[in-house]
Amino acid sequence: MKPLLAIGAALLMIFSCTVIETDRTLNDVESFIMDHPDSALLILESMNREDLKTARTKAHHALLHAMALDKNYIDVTDDSIASVAVEYYLKHGPQRNRVRALYYLGKSYYYQQQYDMAILEYSKAERVAKKCDSLYLGMIKTAKAGIYNITYNSIEELKCTQEALGIFKSIGAERYYRPITYSLGMAYHNVDRYADALSVYKDLIDSSSEIDYYCINATISSAHSLIEMNNVDYHVVDSLFRKAKYEYDADFEEKDYWAWAYSLYRIGRNEEADVMTSKLEISDEFIVDFWRARIAAYLKDYEAVYKYDNLTLKRQNDIVEKLLEESLAIYQSDYYQTQLELSEYKVRTRTIGLLGLIVLIILVSVILLLAINRYIRKQKAEKNKLFEYAEEIKRQLEEAKGKDYSELKRKFISLYRTRFETIGTLCDQYIQSAGRIDIESLMFKKVEMLISEVKNDSVNRMAFESMLDNDLDMIMTHLRTEMPKMKELDYAIFSYIIVGFDATTISRLLDMTVNNVYAHKRRIRVKIEEKHPEHAEQFLEMLV
Repeated sequence: MKPLLAIGAALLMIFSCTVIETDRTLNDVESFIMDHPDSALLILESMNREDLKTARTKAHHALLHAMALDKNYIDVTDDSIASVAVEYYLKHGPQRNRVRALYYLGKSYYYQQQYDMAILEYSKAERVAKKCDSLYLGMIKTAKAGIYNITYNSIEELKCTQEALGIFKSIGAERYYRPITYSLGMAYHNVDRYADALSVYKDLIDSSSEIDYYCINATISSAHSLIEMNNVDYHVVDSLFRKAKYEYDADFEEKDYWAWAYSLYRIGRNEEADVMTSKLEISDEFIVDFWRARIAAYLKDYEAVYKYDNLTLKRQNDIVEKLLEESLAIYQSDYYQTQLELSEYKVRTRTIGLLGLIVLIILVSVILLLAINRYIRKQKAEKNKLFEYAEEIKRQLEEAKGKDYSELKRKFISLYRTRFETIGTLCDQYIQSAGRIDIESLMFKKVEMLISEVKNDSVNRMAFESMLDNDLDMIMTHLRTEMPKMKELDYAIFSYIIVGFDATTISRLLDMTVNNVYAHKRRIRVKIEEKHPEHAEQFLEMLV
C-alpha cells in the first residue's frame, strides 16, 4: 500500500505543479495583453494544450486567446474559442471575465455576419458590464454601434456612439477617444446632421499634434459632409480632397474619388473629372451608379439620370431586408432582457422567502406568518404575470422568426421605388415633348400633377391594408368602420405595428421620429379604450 500511496502523492504533486505553473503563465499574459498583444498571442499559441488540465485553466486560456486575436486585428469567425470561456464563466469566476467572454463571443458572430446573434451576446455582456467593467461597457456600446451602422439603423448607431464616448471620458480611457470621436462624426453624417459631423471632424483635426489616421480620414469625411449641405462652396470641397491626397498621402476609396469628381464637375473642371473617373477600377457598382446619376443630374443629362437611377433601384431590396432583419434583432434583444430580468426576479424572490422563513422561525409569530404569507402570494402573482409576459414574447418571437416576409417586402419595395420614379416620368415627358414651343409649360404641368399624385398616393396603402384584411380577419376594415375619425397616419402606424415592425423601422418608413411613433401608438390605444368599438379586444391585442 505504501508504494501506491507514494506514487499517488508524486502524481498529485506533478499535477499541482503543472496547474500552478500554467496559471502563473496565464496571469502573466493577462498583465501585458493590452499593451503587447502580439507577444501574448505568441505565448498562448505556443502553450501545450495538455497542460490545460482543469476547466478553469481551459476557460482562462480560451478567454485570453480570444482577446489576443482581437487585439492583433485577426477576425475570428470560429465561435468555439470564446464559447469555452462563456460556458465556464457563466457559472464560475469573476463577473469581469464573464463580460469579456460574452463580448468576444459576440465579436465572433459579428465576423460571421450573424448580427442578430451578435446583438444578443453584446446585450448579455452589457448587462453585467454595468456592474463591474466600464471599459468593456464602452467597447460593447462601440461594437453595437458598428452593427447598427451596417444594418442602416442610424438612430441607434448615434445613440450607442454617444454613450460609448461618454463612458470612455468618464474613466479617462484616452486611447479610445480619437477612434470613437471619429465614429461619432460618421454617425452624425448618417442621420443627416452634417453641421454636427463637421464640428466633430474639426475638433479631431485641431486636437491632433501630428497627422494620424483619424486626422486624414476626418479631412476626407469633412469633404463628404460638405457635399451634402446647401450652398456649398465646391472649391472648398476640392481643396479638402487635394489636401488629403497630396499632402497627407491618403488611400482613397472608390466613393472618395467619385465624390471628388462630382465636386470638380460643380466647379467646371469637367475634363479633370472625366480623366479621374475613367481611371477608376469599378468594384462597387452601387456607388458608381449613385454618383453617375448625381453628376448627370447636375449636367442636366436626364436620360443618363433615368438610366443610373433605375440601376440603383435594383439594389433597394437589400436595404429593406436589412431593416426587417434589424427589427427582428431588436425584438430578440428585448426578449432576452425580459428573460434576464425574470431570472433575477426569481433569485430575489427565493432570497426574500428564505429570510422570511428565518425570521418566522426566530420570532414564531402568527402575525408575522400571516404578513409573510400575504407577501408571498403577492410576489407569486407578480411572478406569474411575468411568466405569462415572457411566454407571450417567446410566442411572438417564434412567429416573427417563421413568418414569410416575401410579399411584405415586395409591397414596401414598391412603395420605396415611387420616390425615385418621378425623374423617370419627367424624363419621358421631356423626350416626348422635344421640339415643342410650349415645352416649359408642359413640363410645369407634369411636375404639378406628379406632386399631387405623391401627396395623395393611396393605392399602395389600400393594397397593403387589403393584404392585412385577408390575413387578419378584416382588421383594417373593422378599424376604419368602427373608428372613422382616426387620422390616416394613425391607420398607417397601426398597420405597421400589427405586422411586427419596431418603432425605429416605422419611423424610417413614415419619415418621422421614434418618439412620435410611440406617442401615436399611445393615442391610438387611448382612443380605442375610450370609444369601446365592437372589435376593441382584437385592436388592443395587436397593439401589445
